[in-house]
Amino acid sequence: LPIFTYEPGQVGQLSVFGAGESTFVINSPPSQKNYLQFSVMQAGEVTSAIHRLSPGDKVGVRAPLGNHFPYADWKGKDIFFVGGGIGMAPIRTIMLHVLEHKADYGKVSLLYGARTPRDMAFSYETEDWLRRDDLDCTLCIDAPFDGWPHKVGLIPNVLLELNPDPKNCVAVLCGPPIMIKFTVQALQKLNFAPENIVTTLETDIQDVADKALRRQMEEQFGEGFDPRNFGGQGFGSPFAGEPRKGREGEVKVRKTSGAPEKRVSKDVGDYVEFEETKEPKQE
Repeated sequence: LPIFTYEPGQVGQLSVFGAGESTFVINSPPSQKNYLQFSVMQAGEVTSAIHRLSPGDKVGVRAPLGNHFPYADWKGKDIFFVGGGIGMAPIRTIMLHVLEHKADYGKVSLLYGARTPRDMAFSYETEDWLRRDDLDCTLCIDAPFDGWPHKVGLIPNVLLELNPDPKNCVAVLCGPPIMIKFTVQALQKLNFAPENIVTTLETDIQDVADKALRRQMEEQFGEGFDPRNFGGQGFGSPFAGEPRKGREGEVKVRKTSGAPEKRVSKDVGDYVEFEETKEPKQE
């Protein structure tokens, strides 16, 4: 994998030959130079193809793309991260980046919620987050679950219960659109200023990114070109703005379903690491 730099929140476009291409946030922090980590929920054609891969299989990668979190603007402020389900992926990369530069920021907090404990991404890291002295971490699930020792309730309700101080504080959100909608409303009730609420705006920005990529493809292949004809499931960055040009290439796959037994090996630079998550069955 060629060495390149990227910013927290930038994405990569992964392609499985014969299946198509989809966009995923790079959820390893930029300080991690040995591999790129993506979290892939099995939900469609491309993600299912990724889940069928075996260690050593090749995927196509175009990265880094898109804009990033404006973390330089947050220096000197408290930061309250809110992640919902697989939406924890972009929160993880910016949170770890901020914690690596903790001297530049005030109090750092995380509220992470999911439907059930089984739906939580990065389950192999949450206990470490709870133990950290430099992170105030709260975990929650939607409904009671046997053996669950943490909070129970929807993210907006738990947020109101935690009652973070809006003074000199930036709230950073990522998750399903419905979660973002009601969490923003909760933050407004807590008197957070609009300029201090940062979201990924998944649905609206995806449309912007699709249009930006289509313009680029039409310039190369002619008017009327549609990337979805090639099996793609959506393109572009989860953030506003034109996608930035990234590197292209092939890499080998190394899967992790929990804490990786080994993160470093003599050829670790040739791998992209995936955390596997599957769409839970509806009951």
